[in-house]
Amino acid sequence: MNYRGLRAFEISAYDAFIFSTITGSQYLDHCDFPFTSKGLMKLFQSNLSSKMVTGLWAGTIPHYSPRNLIKDRPFLAEGIKYLLPIAFQSETEFRREIEKVAELQLVPGQILVHRIESSKEGCGQESLLEYLACEYFRSNGYLVDNQIPLAQKFGSPDWMAISPACFSTDKGIFAGRYLFEYGMNSIQGWRPNETAKIVEPLDRNMLVGEVKVENVKPKKQVEKYLASGIFSHAVITSTDSLSSKLPEYDSFFFDSNWKTIFSQSEVISRAQNKVEAEQFQNFVLTMIKMFHLSNFSNEYIQEMLRSPVALNELELKDFLHFVEEFDLAKALDI
Repeated sequence: MNYRGLRAFEISAYDAFIFSTITGSQYLDHCDFPFTSKGLMKLFQSNLSSKMVTGLWAGTIPHYSPRNLIKDRPFLAEGIKYLLPIAFQSETEFRREIEKVAELQLVPGQILVHRIESSKEGCGQESLLEYLACEYFRSNGYLVDNQIPLAQKFGSPDWMAISPACFSTDKGIFAGRYLFEYGMNSIQGWRPNETAKIVEPLDRNMLVGEVKVENVKPKKQVEKYLASGIFSHAVITSTDSLSSKLPEYDSFFFDSNWKTIFSQSEVISRAQNKVEAEQFQNFVLTMIKMFHLSNFSNEYIQEMLRSPVALNELELKDFLHFVEEFDLAKALDI
């Protein structure tokens, strides 16, 4: 669409926050330090560690939760946003362009800028492909997210998709959402995606994705992810049918008309380690609970704890025990 002379995409404030979190696209609230939510939803160092990363929580206190971010930046939840791709060769050129664009905004933070780095192979669009892959599987009922940290020897997958069937509780709780969407429930007017189908293509219950926009063979890294024993299938994500050269993996790419294609390999399923897969599912469930709890004030979390110890003085192990015992289905009125 045309926004004040600019070719931009109109999106809701809710979808803009998701897009920024996955891709790093920036709100033009400030030309010197434009805001992005990318990296702020982090929780743990890895799926095998209880050590936390300062992000969504700082220890036992909600930190960069959507609730807290919007207190400081109300524009995140206000009005329609306009997503504007900007192609550039240098940071100087990019700065010059966003200064021009910022002057056209009716209010600060109304425009979300997506960087297209023309000087890079693939134009630096790995995160955009992560977003498109996540959106595809989210719309088909999967629980999705990107950059999930596994143990160091396995690396951090670009994205993952988990079928609701992996969880024993009501499948509807886990259908068609990003993990961090569970932390967006407290914002007035923001609601999770309620239109997703619960679909289970073949036996693809736990998929791991690797994005490739450069001329690099992805097989070595993909095999590391699969060696974790967690995932049933791997998906090579690219701008073309590169992945068709690797028939042992599923592929997600674009055809000549830029239509997204998900092509399934003939490999029915990789052998999963049942213990590792279940531990990872419990790890995902813990993250969902922590996202949900971040919707609340410190005072309300303190009430739920029923502990004489102040929340900011609580031992992390005691807090994580509380999270483990937290009844998510009851909290979501399922």
